[in-house]
Amino acid sequence: MSTTFILISMFVSGILDIMLNKSILVNAKRLGFSTYFVRTIGVLKIIVCLGYFWPFRFSEKIKKLIYFGFFIELFIGLLCHICNGDTLLISIFPVLFIIPLLISYYTFLYKLSDSCDFEHKNNIASTKIKKSL
Repeated sequence: MSTTFILISMFVSGILDIMLNKSILVNAKRLGFSTYFVRTIGVLKIIVCLGYFWPFRFSEKIKKLIYFGFFIELFIGLLCHICNGDTLLISIFPVLFIIPLLISYYTFLYKLSDSCDFEHKNNIASTKIKKSL
């Protein structure tokens, strides 16, 4: 559930960044970012959201990088708001996305460890069968 929330919110945020939504553009200008930076971040958000569904061999490593990238983006956003002297109500906004991101990441790690345990148990079972033959 938290993964879906993060992916949808980042995808929509990426689209709004590319379209240069007025409220995002005003906020970016106030923080000192240019329009091409906002569009670049938007394109990267969309690419990363689509990359989450990478079905190939290194998908676990790619997903870890995706979680790290989202965390860095949100954490830097939090720091920018704090350093700019924004009120607590505005500064807390990135934290509202960092919390579900961390929940999603730990859920991902838990599922990953379960699949590794399952593969390890299968390898042990197959070696025992081979030794008994």
